[in-house]
Amino acid sequence: MKAIYMLVSFFIVFSCSTKPKEKSSPISIEKATYQYWHGGVKGVGGINIAISGKRIMKNCTYTSIYFLGKSSKTTVNIKDENIVITANINRYKRQNTISSSMQEEYGNTSSIKLKYPNLAKNEAILEYIMDGDLQFIKLSLEKKESMDLE
Repeated sequence: MKAIYMLVSFFIVFSCSTKPKEKSSPISIEKATYQYWHGGVKGVGGINIAISGKRIMKNCTYTSIYFLGKSSKTTVNIKDENIVITANINRYKRQNTISSSMQEEYGNTSSIKLKYPNLAKNEAILEYIMDGDLQFIKLSLEKKESMDLE
């Protein structure tokens, strides 16, 4: 009997998850877009993401956005009840050097497991913190024409 009690207690304690929770949106999204941009040099470019709408809940901190297997910190601009959340994701991944020399290996990064693996090509995840809990909103982004910078 004591073993069953300990087993149930173990499952209760360790089943509490720290994963983000999808809840009702703290903003009313009017427009959510993404746009590829290319710099004047080969290998320079990224994806600009812009989300605009009205704030419903004011006690949110928008932290990150995940799109196409990559993530970026967000920048938030608020004016009255209007909110614009932007992010810029680097498109080009740095190539790791595989070598037995420690100097050549310096700067290599480990492969990262996707946090949100089942997203469609036009879907993004916007993470935010509300009342101390990490939560997220799943968004569908509209593609804008690519932009070339010179």
